[in-house]
Amino acid sequence: MQRSEHYRRSLAVAATIALALTACPRAQETSIPSEEAAAAAEAKAAEEARAAEAAEAAAADVPAGPQLSWRERAFLDYESFKKSDPILYMEVRTAIPDDDDPEDPRFQALVTRDPRASAVLLTRIASAKEPDEVRAALANQLPYTRGDWGEGAAELIRFEPEATVRRQLIEAMHYAPGEHAVNGLRRGLVDEEPELRAEAARIACLVPAASALEVDLVSRLFEDSDWETRVEAARALGRLKLVGAYSALIGALDDRDGRVRLAVLVSLDQIDPEQTREHPRVEKATRDRSAQVAALAKRLRRGAPPTSAPRGPAPVRSAGQ
Repeated sequence: MQRSEHYRRSLAVAATIALALTACPRAQETSIPSEEAAAAAEAKAAEEARAAEAAEAAAADVPAGPQLSWRERAFLDYESFKKSDPILYMEVRTAIPDDDDPEDPRFQALVTRDPRASAVLLTRIASAKEPDEVRAALANQLPYTRGDWGEGAAELIRFEPEATVRRQLIEAMHYAPGEHAVNGLRRGLVDEEPELRAEAARIACLVPAASALEVDLVSRLFEDSDWETRVEAARALGRLKLVGAYSALIGALDDRDGRVRLAVLVSLDQIDPEQTREHPRVEKATRDRSAQVAALAKRLRRGAPPTSAPRGPAPVRSAGQ
């Protein structure tokens, strides 16, 4: 009896030891694989990141496809607009401003409702079938469409026969993207109409990218027969603070028109007031035959600022309105 009881106790102890021995390996097996899985996941993430970087580098090396011309882009926008919203398209295609209200708000809101309307406006502006006053009103609204109009408008300045339409296209360059604004203003600066050359120079004051027009503005300053264009060219050089044009402006103090010499002095002071104050040519200008020029030169020599800033373009409606 005692022996059988001892035997049962021995079996119980053995079973307990066996259970403990088998439990320990399982604990090790459940912890070790989790660490290996984490390391594997980290390695996989690193490999995927390297693959993504390689793909980006490969894409950067692939040459870009051919760029569409503004006419091709306009055609695509025109067709998309026509198919997706035929009613609005037709309204924009036929809209004309009220004869008694050049600022007709209904007309302005209609033709600027969809960015793709810019393609319709460009097409109408280029059409000989539209009246000149309507085409000018359409050109005036181009910036407010918020569409892809800048390059097309700059190109049309070159070919548009009507001065009133060209004026609106030139003024629109105030809102055109930099490169297109420069191209449009460059064409405006050699327009056959003196008032449009002057307008292009005025708009250049408002376009930071117009610093690329330094040579063009200096050319107008010395070669243009119109005094107002020369004045606006001088003002633009100063307002844009084109340091490279300083010597040219000094030379323009010999201009035959006192209004030009006055604008030149203001621009010299805007570019480099210290050099202007000490420059011998400015000292000579204190004895200019124009009393206004002489008075301004004396003020600048004393280090006093000009009494007034150069005139800019007339206020225009904000493109965000």
